[in-house]
Amino acid sequence: MIRCVSLTIRTGTKMDGFAKSKDDQSVHFRAVGMGEVTLLFVHGWLGNLNWWNHQREAFAEQYQVVQMDLVGHGKSTKTRQVWSIDSFAQDVEAVIKHLGLKNVVLIGHSMSGSIVVRAANSLPHIVKKIILVDTLHHVAQMPTMDQVAPLFAGLKRDYQGTIANMVPMYMFAKTSPSVVKDRIICEFAAADANVAISSLEPFYATPIEESCRSLRIPVRAIQSDLYPTDPEMNRTYIKDYHLRIIVGVGHYPMLEAPTEFNSIMSEFLQSTNN
Repeated sequence: MIRCVSLTIRTGTKMDGFAKSKDDQSVHFRAVGMGEVTLLFVHGWLGNLNWWNHQREAFAEQYQVVQMDLVGHGKSTKTRQVWSIDSFAQDVEAVIKHLGLKNVVLIGHSMSGSIVVRAANSLPHIVKKIILVDTLHHVAQMPTMDQVAPLFAGLKRDYQGTIANMVPMYMFAKTSPSVVKDRIICEFAAADANVAISSLEPFYATPIEESCRSLRIPVRAIQSDLYPTDPEMNRTYIKDYHLRIIVGVGHYPMLEAPTEFNSIMSEFLQSTNN
């Protein structure tokens, strides 16, 4: 039997609060640290703000660090009626506006790659850089709803069974730490099936190419080598795009290899050329 465990890392004084999204949902966030630049971390599907605790520990002395729970996740409310990339992007905007942030780097993992791109386009004078984490491997060749129809059919028919089979098969490398694998499987299994399905569908149903073309800020990507990334294709949509790959990890490089991940992220934050 898998026990759900949550890693607690303490760095300075934390402030927890809630912002209101446009559809009146409460968006939970945690802010810590000080600095002219704010790093706003946005988790992927069925995640929560604690996925970024290693990054909070590494960066809160130099930056303000904000972690958030998207609606439907963590401590945020879960009664949204219309699930879309735009509504998730409005969750991000709500936290930025609630805290009065002015100089923001958005970090988005997995399905939140699309979300932070949309949020950045809505706040062009506030968001200064995007860091993508194992997401948008091929901007122009994202899986379609037809291609992932068997996945959604399985989730609707047998959520627990599909999660138990899908996550180990597609989300991890052979060398992924067992503690991370157990944690993710446990968190996925504990999620409300209806919310899980509703929150994932927009990622596959919403084209992201034009939103990427509209970006006028640097975009950096930290990908695993679990699935290939096409940087040349991505640069036809994202003008200022640079990629680093972490070898031997699965879909959660910030959890599986936090020291290497943080080192790459630090380089991206400090440099304007890579």
